[in-house]
Amino acid sequence: MKAENQNYHSNGFIACSGCPFWQPCTHLSKYRLEDFAELDTLKTELGETEFYRLAREVYDRLDAMSHNTLFHYQKQYNGNRLAPFIKFACRYIIDHPDYEFADDYSYIVRN
Repeated sequence: MKAENQNYHSNGFIACSGCPFWQPCTHLSKYRLEDFAELDTLKTELGETEFYRLAREVYDRLDAMSHNTLFHYQKQYNGNRLAPFIKFACRYIIDHPDYEFADDYSYIVRN
Protein backbone atom coordinates (compact mmCIF):
# COMPACT_ATOMS: atom_id res chain seq x y z
CA MET A 1 0.00 0.00 0.00
CA LYS A 2 1.36 3.39 -0.95
CA ALA A 3 1.37 6.18 1.58
CA GLU A 4 -0.79 9.06 0.43
CA ASN A 5 1.81 11.67 1.32
CA GLN A 6 4.60 10.08 -0.73
CA ASN A 7 5.29 10.93 -4.36
CA TYR A 8 5.69 7.88 -6.59
CA HIS A 9 7.12 7.39 -10.03
CA SER A 10 5.00 5.52 -12.56
CA ASN A 11 7.14 2.43 -11.85
CA GLY A 12 5.92 2.42 -8.22
CA PHE A 13 9.18 3.57 -6.64
CA ILE A 14 9.12 6.43 -4.15
CA ALA A 15 10.18 9.64 -5.87
CA CYS A 16 13.32 11.24 -4.54
CA SER A 17 15.31 14.06 -6.04
CA GLY A 18 18.55 12.28 -5.14
CA CYS A 19 17.75 8.85 -6.62
CA PRO A 20 17.40 7.86 -10.28
CA PHE A 21 13.74 7.40 -11.22
CA TRP A 22 14.27 3.73 -12.14
CA GLN A 23 15.55 2.78 -8.67
CA PRO A 24 13.83 2.77 -5.28
CA CYS A 25 14.75 5.63 -2.98
CA THR A 26 17.51 4.59 -0.61
CA HIS A 27 17.48 7.71 1.52
CA LEU A 28 16.32 7.23 5.09
CA SER A 29 14.29 10.43 4.83
CA LYS A 30 11.62 8.42 3.05
CA TYR A 31 10.60 7.16 6.51
CA ARG A 32 10.21 10.60 8.10
CA LEU A 33 6.95 11.60 9.72
CA GLU A 34 5.01 13.71 7.25
CA ASP A 35 1.64 13.67 9.01
CA PHE A 36 0.57 12.75 12.55
CA ALA A 37 -2.01 10.38 11.06
CA GLU A 38 0.93 8.13 10.15
CA LEU A 39 1.30 7.38 13.86
CA ASP A 40 -2.27 6.06 13.98
CA THR A 41 -1.50 3.81 11.03
CA LEU A 42 1.71 2.66 12.73
CA LYS A 43 -0.22 1.88 15.93
CA THR A 44 -2.59 -0.31 13.93
CA GLU A 45 0.29 -2.08 12.18
CA LEU A 46 2.37 -2.69 15.32
CA GLY A 47 -0.44 -3.19 17.79
CA GLU A 48 -0.99 -0.85 20.69
CA THR A 49 1.35 -2.61 23.15
CA GLU A 50 4.31 -2.75 20.76
CA PHE A 51 3.63 0.78 19.51
CA TYR A 52 3.90 2.30 22.99
CA ARG A 53 6.79 0.03 24.02
CA LEU A 54 8.86 1.07 21.00
CA ALA A 55 7.88 4.75 21.32
CA ARG A 56 8.99 4.73 24.98
CA GLU A 57 12.24 2.99 24.03
CA VAL A 58 13.01 5.62 21.36
CA TYR A 59 12.08 8.53 23.64
CA ASP A 60 14.20 7.13 26.49
CA ARG A 61 17.16 6.63 24.16
CA LEU A 62 16.93 10.19 22.85
CA ASP A 63 16.41 11.59 26.37
CA ALA A 64 19.66 9.90 27.42
CA MET A 65 21.75 11.68 24.78
CA SER A 66 24.18 14.24 26.14
CA HIS A 67 24.49 17.64 24.51
CA ASN A 68 26.81 17.78 21.49
CA THR A 69 26.56 14.05 20.77
CA LEU A 70 25.53 11.95 17.78
CA PHE A 71 23.39 8.84 17.75
CA HIS A 72 24.08 6.49 14.84
CA TYR A 73 20.93 4.45 15.35
CA GLN A 74 21.01 2.05 12.39
CA LYS A 75 22.74 -0.78 14.25
CA GLN A 76 20.08 -0.78 16.96
CA TYR A 77 17.12 0.09 14.77
CA ASN A 78 17.15 -1.74 11.47
CA GLY A 79 14.90 -4.01 9.47
CA ASN A 80 11.26 -3.59 10.43
CA ARG A 81 12.22 -1.31 13.36
CA LEU A 82 13.90 1.34 11.19
CA ALA A 83 10.82 3.14 9.83
CA PRO A 84 9.03 3.23 13.23
CA PHE A 85 12.22 4.53 14.88
CA ILE A 86 12.50 7.40 12.41
CA LYS A 87 8.81 8.28 12.79
CA PHE A 88 9.01 8.25 16.60
CA ALA A 89 12.24 10.25 16.52
CA CYS A 90 10.63 12.82 14.21
CA ARG A 91 7.76 13.19 16.67
CA TYR A 92 10.21 13.57 19.55
CA ILE A 93 12.27 16.18 17.69
CA ILE A 94 9.19 18.34 17.10
CA ASP A 95 9.03 18.91 20.88
CA HIS A 96 12.81 19.00 21.42
CA PRO A 97 14.40 21.54 19.08
CA ASP A 98 17.92 20.83 20.34
CA TYR A 99 17.78 17.51 18.43
CA GLU A 100 17.94 17.10 14.67
CA PHE A 101 18.49 14.49 12.01
CA ALA A 102 21.47 14.72 9.68
CA ASP A 103 20.48 15.82 6.18
CA ASP A 104 20.59 12.19 5.03
CA TYR A 105 18.84 10.94 8.19
CA SER A 106 21.80 8.65 8.98
CA TYR A 107 22.14 9.90 12.55
CA ILE A 108 20.62 12.25 15.12
CA VAL A 109 22.55 15.05 16.79
CA ARG A 110 21.72 16.76 20.04
CA ASN A 111 23.11 20.30 20.07
